[in-house]
Amino acid sequence: CGGPGQVLDSGVGGRCTLTGDLGALPTPTGLVAARPGETWCFQAWHRDAMGGTVTSNLTDAVSLTFL
Repeated sequence: CGGPGQVLDSGVGGRCTLTGDLGALPTPTGLVAARPGETWCFQAWHRDAMGGTVTSNLTDAVSLTFL
């Protein structure tokens, strides 16, 4: 789990937490603030070890509509 420039270890429980700044959400062109009525989708990119081979996977996406 992590955000731009961040790497977090989920540990043996397989979970991690990241607190985001709604006034500075990352986009390909820089940080922007979430505005009321916008819907954003979030997803985590993670690595797994399957049978001794490291693989890259994505979590299911979550969408949030800001009020």
